[in-house]
Amino acid sequence: MNRYIILDTNIYYEQFWLRHTNMQILTDSLKMLNIFWVMPHVVFDEIIAKYRKYLEENYKELRLRSNRVSRNLSRNDIIPELSLDINQEVETYRSFLEIFFSKGNRKIFPYPKVNHENIVDRAVKKRKPFNSQGKGYRDTLIWENLKEILHENQDAKVIFVTKNTNDYFGDKSDLHDDLRQDLQENEIGIDRVKLHGSLTEMFKKEISDEFLPQEKIKRQFKKNEWEVISHEGLFEYLDEFVTEQEIKIDLPDGNDEMVYLESIDGMKIGTIDDILQFPDNEVYLSFQVKANCILSYLVDKRDLYPNESKEYHVIDIGWNEHSAEVEITRDVIIQVMIVVNTETKLFESFDYEFINE
Repeated sequence: MNRYIILDTNIYYEQFWLRHTNMQILTDSLKMLNIFWVMPHVVFDEIIAKYRKYLEENYKELRLRSNRVSRNLSRNDIIPELSLDINQEVETYRSFLEIFFSKGNRKIFPYPKVNHENIVDRAVKKRKPFNSQGKGYRDTLIWENLKEILHENQDAKVIFVTKNTNDYFGDKSDLHDDLRQDLQENEIGIDRVKLHGSLTEMFKKEISDEFLPQEKIKRQFKKNEWEVISHEGLFEYLDEFVTEQEIKIDLPDGNDEMVYLESIDGMKIGTIDDILQFPDNEVYLSFQVKANCILSYLVDKRDLYPNESKEYHVIDIGWNEHSAEVEITRDVIIQVMIVVNTETKLFESFDYEFINE
């Protein structure tokens, strides 16, 4: 059975150039496992628009920060003037996607041939993927693409990865009843569609079982006896990535502002999810690291009652008129995904995410 993977636009956010470890693993798996990676044209158009917005917003913020710092330096020409041709960057990105999805088992799927009366009827009746406000035209086009693939490839299965759980998922993290009924009405087996809320989940449930598990490496890695990388070297590398990063985490008296990871006072390996062997001496590892972190954040000064015991301590009472900066120590769980070359002992890719955000 051929498998077609569709990633929703929200999966590409901040992974625009497809450099994330899971994106690279997906690319490497296509030919080996006879998987096809399809990008609906509606996703193609939307991700380009999102990339433009991303550049515009962040470039504007970068210029404001640069100008603010320059005004407070001994000379205003110390920081070079920033220049970015956003139109050119967007066109470069468009060309990159077109080329990437024209190679191997990858393609951009055209807009679906749909009866717009049916789509209007679906919107009026608020059948998924339309929501209760009647919004969901773009999501419906993706759904129609999905059905077209299944119609044209009778032995195929479609794996759809989306963070948009409200408009596709039912109560049991499965396909919504409206969509199940839609498949039945079109004589498409419900078991031919699989939904996942993240690339990590999809990879674990749909792909990783088809590779031989590397139990020997797993045992050596867990005991810090694997000759390719040591825990100490890994922790040092990870520390450089995460220190001084912003994270989201609930903390005492927090005011929904960002929290900064100031430093790490120790790490240890936690759950090991996957260790898989790929061609060309590449090994994929997915695991958790428990890090004892010093975090800084802002609290309202009115929460600093005299003589009241707090878990945090104040490091700057005068951060501004209303807030004080405080520090607290917390264990933070970091999901790490890497590809390491066993011959060169170098990381081919290295990604992480804070999973207790």
